[in-house]
Amino acid sequence: QSIISIQPLHNPGPCIPPILPPAQHPRPPAPPVLLQPPHHEQKPVELFKNDYIDQKTAEELVDLFDLSSTDFKIENERSCLSYGERYDYLGSKSSKTPKAIPPPLRKLIDRINSEFCSGDQPQVNSCLVNRFDGTSSTLPRHSDNEPSIHPESSIFTVSLGTACHVSFSDASTGIDEQKQLCGPGSLYVMTRRSQALFHHRIDAGEITGLRYSITLRSVSSLNRNATCIIGDSNTGGLKFGSDPAKSFGKWLPGKRFFAPTVDSIDPYVSCGYRNCVILCGVNDLKQTDVKSQNDIDIIYNHLVSKIAQIQSINPGVHVYVCPTIPSKRADLNRKLIYFNSLIRCRLLPSNFGVSYVDGFDEF
Repeated sequence: QSIISIQPLHNPGPCIPPILPPAQHPRPPAPPVLLQPPHHEQKPVELFKNDYIDQKTAEELVDLFDLSSTDFKIENERSCLSYGERYDYLGSKSSKTPKAIPPPLRKLIDRINSEFCSGDQPQVNSCLVNRFDGTSSTLPRHSDNEPSIHPESSIFTVSLGTACHVSFSDASTGIDEQKQLCGPGSLYVMTRRSQALFHHRIDAGEITGLRYSITLRSVSSLNRNATCIIGDSNTGGLKFGSDPAKSFGKWLPGKRFFAPTVDSIDPYVSCGYRNCVILCGVNDLKQTDVKSQNDIDIIYNHLVSKIAQIQSINPGVHVYVCPTIPSKRADLNRKLIYFNSLIRCRLLPSNFGVSYVDGFDEF
């Protein structure tokens, strides 16, 4: 399956004329374009543990990296070595030929997968080791937001050698939010979702000796097509998984998020996804106080605002909007028809990052 299979409607057809009695108040204006993301509860560091690995394990890993010193590739003010699944990022050199995961590193990865990645949580399969040596070593300000990283995964970093501070700043304002002291053997965990909201870095002068950082990620080229579905109970039959007979199959990784009403859409669940499919609005239109076109305009404007928030948080996402599904009630169908016409005739011409999905049953 591919996101293309949902058949976005490139020719939305004629707009539907008014079918409901107008209200006595003016049509509400379209919501303004958001310049800042909405409020969120995400943390730059989800979890921190001192002494996560013991001295013996730390020594085994340091010996492994010391013996592989000639394999490290210089990247700016540090050097890097990759193991496992290939992980590409801007300026990467070591990722072109990643090494097989050796036993000491495999032991660490297996432990993290066992403790943090059980059930549906994506398993770690890629390792990047950064080598810092002396006060001139730095880690440039960045976020781990590459599309190959699973959107629902976590990112784990274990520190070896000399301690240093890792600084975390707000991605929108650049203001520092947290400064984490990472001592030898410590572990800090970031969510992939938080990478849309925070940057991290190590400043010059922070490292006074030799330091290795081991960063573990869940990586796959298939994640470049990762899709989230946000919608009401009509999306309940849509399943993600590896079995093509019971789900979309491995070629379309993703997750479904329940949102019974437009106001319940959480824009932050789209972080890390390439595609976002929305089917929502019918429960809003069922409300008894929704009687006029202006009432429906308000619901439509709420949906437009939610889409603007999604695009503000995740600029690389493409949004697919599904029409609300007809019901057996003639009065509700009139509302649904008008609501769908607003999406086709107002939203699509004004937002080229949105496609109208015609034929939801085929998705």
